[in-house]
Amino acid sequence: MESIIINIAVLFVGLCLGSFLSVVIYRILHHQKGIIAGRSRCPNCRHQLGALDLIPVLSWLFQKGRCNYCQKPISAIYPALELSSGLLLLSTWLSFQVPLFELNTIFSNLISTNVLNWSTLIYLEIINLILLSICFYDLQTKKIPNLFLIVWVVASIPALITQSWISALIAIIINLVFFGGQWFISKERWLGLGDVYFSIGMAFLLGWEKNLLAIVCSYFLGSIIAIILLLKHKANSKTPLPFTPFLIMGTLIAIYFGKDIILWYTSFSF
Repeated sequence: MESIIINIAVLFVGLCLGSFLSVVIYRILHHQKGIIAGRSRCPNCRHQLGALDLIPVLSWLFQKGRCNYCQKPISAIYPALELSSGLLLLSTWLSFQVPLFELNTIFSNLISTNVLNWSTLIYLEIINLILLSICFYDLQTKKIPNLFLIVWVVASIPALITQSWISALIAIIINLVFFGGQWFISKERWLGLGDVYFSIGMAFLLGWEKNLLAIVCSYFLGSIIAIILLLKHKANSKTPLPFTPFLIMGTLIAIYFGKDIILWYTSFSF
């Protein structure tokens, strides 16, 4: 019972982080002052929102996706971001099964596995939030702000302590040749320069093996979505689709399941 309560609490914290992230993205997108500070308002009528209007996911569901004050539709992108953030934090938590600190062990176990797990948990959640910021911004604009890309690449560098520089260097070369080549040959028709810069962070974070897995997963998922959109006549061969969200999904798959997938794949004898 205690573990269920803790998991629910972790999920709620993730939902709240997603809600905060949606505000930050909206204000950056619309060039508003006070990116972090300031009260939330309806994006349509600009009415200041109350506490009951800001419960992650639930407020949107109870209000049937509409503003309580002007009754205009509120984009489903907000609860989608909140839910994505909540599920990612919960997944990270469950992956590490981080034990809660007890007061009498905080100082005696400073160099313990618990501290390492907590550090990894916090680091991965930062990575999750950065990836979600890039993903949902790109979905709305088909662009990635330079600020987001810089933060992403810088945040991925600490992951180098868990892998060799050679692995990261091989991944960087692969990505620059593969993505940079597509960008250059197509003159940005296939990929934008932001995708190339994003791939550098992938290389730092994943190393060459998981990086290749992320690329394969990205193109596989992108192909599935493209086929579905074509079959439903919601896109055609000339419809531009933002590719970075698929790179992000591939990256997340590599982070959480990469080791198991690679072990499963290499277990086959060819």
